[in-house]
Amino acid sequence: MVLKIFKSFFKVGLFTFGGGYAMLPVLMDEVVKKQGWFSEDEVLEGYAMAQLSMGIIAINTTTLITARKFNARLALVAALATMLPSILLLTLIGMYLSTSNINPTFEMIFLSIQIGVGVLIAYTILGLIQKSALNLYGWGLLILVMVLFLGLQWSSLLIVALSIALSALWGHKL
Repeated sequence: MVLKIFKSFFKVGLFTFGGGYAMLPVLMDEVVKKQGWFSEDEVLEGYAMAQLSMGIIAINTTTLITARKFNARLALVAALATMLPSILLLTLIGMYLSTSNINPTFEMIFLSIQIGVGVLIAYTILGLIQKSALNLYGWGLLILVMVLFLGLQWSSLLIVALSIALSALWGHKL
């Protein structure tokens, strides 16, 4: 089981560029669809908890869901496997960049990764909206937040505080 956990979470770490939002579809595909270790709700709950804690979302998520389902030893394996590809890749990139200038091919590789990450983030956001905005209140809050953040450029901290306050006042009644 240790090797299976390591291999699966290494894949998640290897194909995750762009942080937590980009990681979620890769994680879901590997541990929910392919391995069947977790339900989608278990992963999303772990993901939500990881966002509340300090640190790297991908590592926190994999550690939380694995510890909850299996044990602390396998959670440590999952965390190490998730971070190892980034450590190796950044070491190689650092070695390359320290000995030469950035060439056009290297720039194109990073641009392509950026485009792919953008699509993964958009996919994750749409999935989170579908799971969150299930009633009139949810859709109303979504529209309000989009107007305040994108249109009026309110601070994200203010928007989160307002969302909490509105949910405490009216969210439970709908």
